[in-house]
Amino acid sequence: MNDFPDVFKLFDAGFVASNNHPVVDQLEHPVFKQLLHYTDRFVIILNHTNLEYVYVSDSVKTVVGFSPQEWKEMGVAGASKLMHQDDLATLGRVVFPAYFESLSKLSLEDKLRSKFTYTYRIRNKAGKCLNIVQENVILRIENEKITLGLVICTDASAFRKTDEVCYSHVLVRHPEGRVVLMENSGNSAGISTAEVRVLKLMSRGFSEKQIADKLNLSLSTIKKHKGNMMEKTGVRNSAELVRYAAANLLI
Repeated sequence: MNDFPDVFKLFDAGFVASNNHPVVDQLEHPVFKQLLHYTDRFVIILNHTNLEYVYVSDSVKTVVGFSPQEWKEMGVAGASKLMHQDDLATLGRVVFPAYFESLSKLSLEDKLRSKFTYTYRIRNKAGKCLNIVQENVILRIENEKITLGLVICTDASAFRKTDEVCYSHVLVRHPEGRVVLMENSGNSAGISTAEVRVLKLMSRGFSEKQIADKLNLSLSTIKKHKGNMMEKTGVRNSAELVRYAAANLLI
């Protein structure tokens, strides 16, 4: 890991300020940093040139049952063998080609400001099937090729209502500028466009009053949207609602 000292700066406020990088700015958000402490999430630094993991967070053992060293030794090839074969086929046949086509249309700067997310099923060490949401951010590009990437894997089994592979590729040019380049979300609960707008602001830590002001809506309307979404998804509180939205690629 010492070969990649810049990785340690990802969660440093000075790095965010000096590099003016919106994607990294999202990683610096206190809500995101708090999520990293959940035991259902682990972080990987992937060397794209040889498909080896140069860093795996300790929480991988809690999520999938393998130690960081075991996961590193498996690499991408070994981890792929644990994936549901239908999902692996869909990713290879549909999702990855669509992503690389989308990525090819971006400038170098925008490639580094984009995030690619997809879902799949995988077996943990005990053989239990988990529904994973994987977020991917490019950290380094050399000679027009991706050489280093940040990977965040979350066990979203409790909040995923479908086994369908979902995916999205978004561009973040500034904290409030999220451009969807391609998307196939799992909106099986039927959450409306207006409700999604509320969800996105909730995920950024805004209060109901702040959301109402930003959207130029009444506080009662925001509360109604929130109540409707909780009823549709069957979650118990705002935190679970945001996690449901993230698990189904709605935000």
